[in-house]
Formats: sequence, C-alpha cells, structure tokens
Amino acid sequence: MLALAPVEVRTLKVAAGERGSNAHTLMREVSDVLVRHSETLRLEVLESRNSSEAISAINSRTVDLATIESITPAYTSINLVADLFPEYFLLIVCEPSQYPPFPQVIGAIENVRGRRIAIPETATVGNLSFWSTIDHYKLPPGSFRAFAWPQEKAFEGVISGQVDAVFLLSSLRDPFLLGLMEEAGIRGIGLRFVPIAQAEAMALKRPYLEAVKIVQGAFDGQVPLPREGLITPSL
Repeated sequence: MLALAPVEVRTLKVAAGERGSNAHTLMREVSDVLVRHSETLRLEVLESRNSSEAISAINSRTVDLATIESITPAYTSINLVADLFPEYFLLIVCEPSQYPPFPQVIGAIENVRGRRIAIPETATVGNLSFWSTIDHYKLPPGSFRAFAWPQEKAFEGVISGQVDAVFLLSSLRDPFLLGLMEEAGIRGIGLRFVPIAQAEAMALKRPYLEAVKIVQGAFDGQVPLPREGLITPSL
C-alpha cells in the first residue's frame, strides 16, 4: 500500500486594516472559508492602521497581501488581485422635523454652513474624502464646525442631536451603518441622505473617484431610505 504524502499547507499573511473595519471583517470571513474548503491554503489576518502601513508591510515582505483603498499611491511592483467593494461618500442628517429651527435644512452639501458635522478621524481616508468634498464646493472651513470623532461617537452624535450631520466613507452594507439605521428606527428618528450632486465633476479632478447612484430604498423599502435615488462619489 502506498502512503500518501503529507499535505503541505501554505499560510499567506494579509494586512487587512483595523479590526472591525469592512476589509478586516471580509478577510476574516475569507479565512474561515479557506479552513472549510481548502486543504492547502490558510490566511492569517493581521491588523494595519491604514493603507500606507499596509503598503509598507508589502514592500518589506512582512505580509503577502494587503487591503488598501484605491486612493493609496503605490510606487512599487504591487499587483491588483481583486476589487473588494466600493466605498461611498455619505452625508446623513435627521429628518427636518427633528431639527432645531433653522432657516434651511441640510438638503444639499452647500447647506452645511453654520452647522455641526461629525467627520471621520484625522489622517483617515474618510477624513481626507470629507475635506476634498469641501474643497470642491469651495466651502470655507470656518463656515461650519467639524468634529473628527470615532464612528460610534459620530453615529450617537447625529441621532442624539449633538451634531446636525455625519459624514462617512462606507460600504452600503457596513455593519456600523446598518446599526445606525436600526438604532434610529428604535428611537423613532427619521434619517435622510444628502446628495453630493457634483460627484461627476469631482471625479474629473480626482480620477480615483467614480460618480455612482445609490438607488431608492437601498436601506429601507418601507420609508423608503433613501427617499429617492441620489448621486454621490465612490472610491
């Protein structure tokens, strides 16, 4: 009887972003699938603070793979394996009936003057995306108040009225974003998505962007949410 040669298992290391992020969660799920369906390949999912750190890990050969945002410059011989998922520029506000008395609700990004906005933390791609949007619309940074908060604090801030809007860079099925929708529903708070109508013009100046449409009812078909299809930039 011939003895079968032992199966050699190869483990690839992947720098997958911060724990809890969309990319990190997806890579952990891929790792679980490989355990169930492959006898020869495993994936070791590692944390990385940002795309720049992930690129450095690739260059130093300390990891085999990395998840990075499409905005990240890569000047070495790095090959694209797959596009994982798009991330959308999202500006979310509460329904007008829940605003303090303002002369104008935030129906367009130009209406952020005089308002309080929770934005992604400093030095993140989400933070840079917010300020690139503000720069395109030529809105003076001093005309509104921006708070660079962690995502959990930002979501609580908008549904509790501490801020008037929250800006984020997110996939449409992000668990944190869906959690915001659920919590707002529990509290009886209506949410609204603000279109970034000049997304196509932004993409002309920044080739890594794409103007996309989020279809009516993408998050809730009963209300629906969003109430109508809206245009926004996407990475």
